[in-house]
Amino acid sequence: MQRLDQRITALEAVQPRGTSMTIFNIIVEAASLGADCNHIESGEQQWTRQPLETEKAFIDRASVEVTRNHSIAQLIASAVHHATH
Repeated sequence: MQRLDQRITALEAVQPRGTSMTIFNIIVEAASLGADCNHIESGEQQWTRQPLETEKAFIDRASVEVTRNHSIAQLIASAVHHATH
């Protein structure tokens, strides 16, 4: 994780002021290859895809709503959300 933080710091250093960047990772399980993402997380924030919402609209919504750290956000998407009990 420290290496990722270092890379983000380096990206922030060359990013023009006033712009934002979204790093979007999609986690794919072998059983769900080709499935659209329906769950996105970023730290404590979570989004679930709404009925009739396109995958692109869903990703765009999360990208706009996410709380950014120094104008950068990292989103983790998956096709299947595994609830924790």
